[in-house]
Formats: sequence, structure tokens, C-alpha cells
Amino acid sequence: MKQKIIRICLLVLLFFGTMALVTPEEKITVWLAGDSTVCDQPLDRSPVTGWGTPFASFFDNTVVVKNHAKGGRSTRTFISEGRWETIKKR
Repeated sequence: MKQKIIRICLLVLLFFGTMALVTPEEKITVWLAGDSTVCDQPLDRSPVTGWGTPFASFFDNTVVVKNHAKGGRSTRTFISEGRWETIKKR
């Protein structure tokens, strides 16, 4: 649990630190990686939806959210399925 909180804090710091360096013409891309607590779920599946589902709605059109999270994935399977590599290449 403590590691999840640290990761989320780092993501937020990275995101807001990057915002200061971006001109209005550029779009910011936020990459989401994780398990079912992060992956996109239809809103009618509530309360099963995680925080990744409404995440993009908190931003305007200068921010693009790319959600690569997948339910039921551990760190090991996320990496072994190539999901991390996809994000890392960007």
C-alpha cells in the first residue's frame, strides 16, 4: 500500500512538474499503467470502476490520457506481456 501511494505521488509530481515546461500548443500525455484499480471500465460497472476510468475528465484538451492498465495484471505479467515496453518506448 505504501508503495502504491509513493508511485501515485511521483506520477502527480512528474505530471505537474512537466506542465510548467509545456507551451499551450503542445499536448501533455499522461500514461497510466496498472491493474483493475486503474484500467478503463464502463461507468455502468460502478462501483467496480477504478480511478483510471474518470481520470481524463479532470483535464482539458491540452492533456491526453493513455490508459494501458489491464485488470488482473501483476507487475510481472504487465512486463511479460509487453505492456510496459509499449509505454517505455514513448
